[in-house]
Amino acid sequence: MKKLILTAVAALAFVNVWAQGQLNFVNRDLANGIDAPIFDVDGITKLSGAGYMADLYFGPVGADPSTFTSLGLAQPFRTGAAAGYWQVPATSIAVPGFAASQDVLVQVRAWRVSDGATWQAAYNNAGHVSPIEASLNPVVRVTLTGPPNAPAALVGLTSHSLIAVPEPSTILLGLAGLGGLLYLRRRKA
Repeated sequence: MKKLILTAVAALAFVNVWAQGQLNFVNRDLANGIDAPIFDVDGITKLSGAGYMADLYFGPVGADPSTFTSLGLAQPFRTGAAAGYWQVPATSIAVPGFAASQDVLVQVRAWRVSDGATWQAAYNNAGHVSPIEASLNPVVRVTLTGPPNAPAALVGLTSHSLIAVPEPSTILLGLAGLGGLLYLRRRKA
């Protein structure tokens, strides 16, 4: 009886894995017309080496990119002639919560590792990151596939440049300090 239960549980787990939609997390796939290197803030220098990472963020169709979830598969960039392209993690990446033949929105986000271990940390630290605005870093709609089909390609993925997240300006910080002083002065009066 125990063997039967164990076999049933294993079969259900296997079916569940097969049910998840899959995609191919690459930014160079010439067979599918994808050639989208990522550039640093100057718009010329391709990201290179382990000092930069790329991750894929996803969400349901119609969602705002600011609500997307990280796949948690951050990959370092290649070097030399392959700079601008991240190292391929695997040929097939499962997208949690989405089934095969379901549409999903995805956005590639890259960042400078010295600014943070994740894209969100680098963004919070006012570092060099991929923008989330779709006008600067387009969102791609992908129809996920499932085995035994080839994983869905990120057709429509385009190059973009990192941006330097602006820190609060000196004038704004000065105005905030002045406001604090005025508040204290009114309190004493």
